[in-house]
Amino acid sequence: MCSNFLHTKHGTDCDRVRPVIINSIACPNRTTTTSITACNTTSSSRRHSRCSSMQSEAPPCSKVPTVDVGDLGAHHAEEPCQQEWERVTRELEQAFSDIGCAYLTGHGVPDHLINEMLSTGVAFFKQQEEVKIRWAKDMNLHGYIKMNSERFAGAGPELHEGFVFNPACYGPYNEEVPLFMTLLVPLHEFCRTLSRRLMTCFALSVGKNRDYFVNMHQDSGTKNSLSTYRLNYYPLASGDQEEVVGFGAHADYTTITLLFSNDSKGLQVRDSAGQWVDVAYVPGTILLLAGEFLHFHSYKRFKAPMHRVVVPSEYQPGRLHRVTCGFFDHPDSHQPMWPPSEDPTSPAPPNVKDYLLAIMRRAVDIGAKK
Repeated sequence: MCSNFLHTKHGTDCDRVRPVIINSIACPNRTTTTSITACNTTSSSRRHSRCSSMQSEAPPCSKVPTVDVGDLGAHHAEEPCQQEWERVTRELEQAFSDIGCAYLTGHGVPDHLINEMLSTGVAFFKQQEEVKIRWAKDMNLHGYIKMNSERFAGAGPELHEGFVFNPACYGPYNEEVPLFMTLLVPLHEFCRTLSRRLMTCFALSVGKNRDYFVNMHQDSGTKNSLSTYRLNYYPLASGDQEEVVGFGAHADYTTITLLFSNDSKGLQVRDSAGQWVDVAYVPGTILLLAGEFLHFHSYKRFKAPMHRVVVPSEYQPGRLHRVTCGFFDHPDSHQPMWPPSEDPTSPAPPNVKDYLLAIMRRAVDIGAKK
């Protein structure tokens, strides 16, 4: 299963060993997701006292498994031992071959950074429209996204507003910026470290050199990177509707996505039977999702799960406004979105930047037709 660990350095001893057409861009058929039918409750609690983000609760029984990343957590500076690389790789391979997502524990991203970023994000979105519009989204995929201005499923209104940005494009801070942007600068270092270690596991899982995916992300942390953060805010639905679509059904277009959220409901993942499964909020965890780039470049071994957000009615007592922040880790813009075909008559795949821009422009164009 994990056939390429010869490149891994040894540390100290371990204590445990469609076609889819998007603006004339076609992507190969994506294989169907197979769901997990039982909880994974084997995650370890060792070393959880080192960082507050390690204090996570066991998820409710669901089809989404839990993976304890252990010594691969972002707060560990030392090189993990070979047994730890093997264990985490094996657990990620199982989860992502089955459903394409997992709760991460032991990730090492500080809780206080996550919580402050989400709370300051809510404060930004609750401002008047004329204040937020100063940061309107530009053609470089950065900035504020107005309510009902984009649709990803194309089937009706999507009740969300957002803010997209690359931390490398803002700083040093010599001008006024939303507070959450300053908080994401230190958060970004943790996310980059964690993401690189996870990508190493995925590379080892498919029998590649450990740097196979990391080397496709050379622009990470620079202004040229397509990797972005996106804050999404979902106000409660009004009127007589019990629930509405907050974000239309889609798969991410990334290599991987790290998703943070507040204590709210609404996220759903579609299982192999075509049923929507609730993905509950679990304190202290990060939800990791595979994107289409990982799906294609793993030769479809890993699933890129379809997911959506359903916004509850404001008449349902005890429901919170949902706010999330996703770190969407994209490869470098020139990378092919999927491996070229061995058939010389087949068209070359689009590069990542063209593919992503086509999708985003389509979402905006459909949103403008509401």
